[in-house]
Amino acid sequence: VNWCVGWMPENARTFLDWARKKKFLGRELVDSGICYLREEGNAASGIRVRFRDRLMFPIRNEIGDVIAFSGRQLRADPNSGKYVNSPETFIFRKSRVLFALDRAKKPILKEKAALLCEGQLDVISCHELGVEHAIAPLGTAFTKEHAKLLKRYTSHVLVCYDADRAGLAATERVFRELVPEGLSVRVVEMPAGDDPDTYLKNHGVDAFRKLLVDAKDFFDFKLEKARADGVLANAAGRAAALTDCAGMLGLMSDFAARENQINGVATYLQTSSTVLRQEIAKIKARPQRAAGEQPKLTNDETPPAAPTPMHRIVAFLCHLALTSASAQHLLGEQFETLHEASQWLEGIPLLESILAAAPDPTSHAAVNAFLGSLPEWDRMALTRNVVLEGVPEDGMQAAEHALAALSGTVLQRRDAAVKAALKEPGLESARMLELLKEAKEIMVLLRGMGNRSEFDDELPASTWKPKVPVWKKWK
Repeated sequence: VNWCVGWMPENARTFLDWARKKKFLGRELVDSGICYLREEGNAASGIRVRFRDRLMFPIRNEIGDVIAFSGRQLRADPNSGKYVNSPETFIFRKSRVLFALDRAKKPILKEKAALLCEGQLDVISCHELGVEHAIAPLGTAFTKEHAKLLKRYTSHVLVCYDADRAGLAATERVFRELVPEGLSVRVVEMPAGDDPDTYLKNHGVDAFRKLLVDAKDFFDFKLEKARADGVLANAAGRAAALTDCAGMLGLMSDFAARENQINGVATYLQTSSTVLRQEIAKIKARPQRAAGEQPKLTNDETPPAAPTPMHRIVAFLCHLALTSASAQHLLGEQFETLHEASQWLEGIPLLESILAAAPDPTSHAAVNAFLGSLPEWDRMALTRNVVLEGVPEDGMQAAEHALAALSGTVLQRRDAAVKAALKEPGLESARMLELLKEAKEIMVLLRGMGNRSEFDDELPASTWKPKVPVWKKWK
């Protein structure tokens, strides 16, 4: 009740009947973001409900006004993202809103730190048990605007993300956004398989508060993980880690904090602070590159032989992101899904670049300007793989279909990788049990998707005819 959490039923008719009884107009439901038009740009085509079988959270601005909604899956579904948000409007920009900041402002000032979680349920669990400086982005990537927003209230951030591979990568991305704004970053180490919500339920608030007290400096956390993974076991691994850390150190705007970190990182990597400073200077001198962009070549180097590799499902998603506003919005909410898929399918970083830039699909000038900003190999990939003509009749439906194909293909590749790992000689029993458990989970998900041999054999065609919006009473 404190959070006004609601539920959107799986049966859309149940909600629409309720809305009709409450005398909501179709225009109001679409303007609120709860529903969308069946045909993009055609108000007479009828409406569809955006959220199905989801736990619903109101999204509030800093002063507590409801400006949008966010829906979280109640059951794991590889065909859909964990979180779906309302579309962006004049008053709602998800890159500028942090969940529960309206409640957490004063506790953040009191604690002199913000606790950054991954999801709304994590935040609610924290607040309900007295950890009231918790906030979260809206199921999407943490942005520079989020960092600027936090800087108004604190200079210290505790990052409490999942301990899996995707969570670790997301923690690094958060660091890259926070430190240019002068914020310090410590990392709360969650046990494998736990998030704040489950940990609080299983271990209690006192144990969770101890995790916060024991939070590690970002570079200590990063390098300890690298050592545990065997990355620092040889000179080549330490050199790669040095370059990686140097790039991150160079982002820090706080001179005193950076100098302190340089000395600590150099000691950990068994090198001198002078060598590390030289590497930082070398990296900072390089031209800044967009996400997914490759280093620029010198006159003595051979140009790339091929464009950026791109799986055909990813190519179709790029097409949708550049031609359909509703598809672009939906894909922009699938941060976790796309990030996890990037380990298995080619071309995801380029798709993420499109979604980050979000060029207006209705403006040829905006799309062309974006394409012109890309490096040559990315433009070549789009030219070869993506047809930028024709807009889908239903961009959101096409995106949902393609995301389901993407999820299915990722599951198949994961399944193949697990089966190959199970055949490795000398496999330890604990590792074998982990792999068998993962194989069973994958099998269940694949069965739920129909166990098809190929998920990308039939993608929806792109045909579109503009119509003049004519609102009429919905049924």
